[in-house]
Amino acid sequence: MKALKMILLTAIIAVPLYIAIADPFFGMFQPINKVAQEDDYDDKDYDYDPDDVIDDQEVHIDGFPVIYIEGNNEIDKESWEGFLTELQNECNIPWLTKNVSSIHFCSDDNFGEKEEWVGGYTKSDNSIYIRENGDAGYDFIILHEFGHAYDNTYGITTGNYDISVLTSNQKKICKHSYKMSDTTSEYCSSNIQETFAQLIQFYITSRNAGLVPEEVFNWIDTLPR
Repeated sequence: MKALKMILLTAIIAVPLYIAIADPFFGMFQPINKVAQEDDYDDKDYDYDPDDVIDDQEVHIDGFPVIYIEGNNEIDKESWEGFLTELQNECNIPWLTKNVSSIHFCSDDNFGEKEEWVGGYTKSDNSIYIRENGDAGYDFIILHEFGHAYDNTYGITTGNYDISVLTSNQKKICKHSYKMSDTTSEYCSSNIQETFAQLIQFYITSRNAGLVPEEVFNWIDTLPR
């Protein structure tokens, strides 16, 4: 009887001790369910939400050329909404928009060209390209590119018009560029086409700032609409 009690007591002590010691080691060699692990990762650690992005698509808005969203279906929705708000509220200038054939709102992967560029323009079809860059600050970029399209449509800086007022005031126009835009005075004055594009933006956004000679803005008033 005493022997039986001793055996039972030994079993009661040994089994929990075995589990406490051996189970962690056995656990080290248990097969891992990778699918379940990945599902758990998706549920807990990855915060991607399809509602936060917008699909690539063609957008039509009264008064503007067709807009193409080009971001591999990954353009941030807040960025798109910020871009669209500034386009409609700050850049609805009919004599500028009518010269543009299309607007492309692009992600980094789709923008191409130089990494530091935030906007672009193609002469062949008067299309402009805007890089996704947060949810604000697009109006200066859009108006600058509109300026290039306007210039190209009418050949303003390429021989069809007298641009002596522009060339003689180039340094004055660009001197305070950083106060009226995100563009440096060096880039503004890099060539007459960039100066003109910047000037169009200044004309729309900073006409009364007193930072550009009034005779230059008066000259803009004489150009075709």
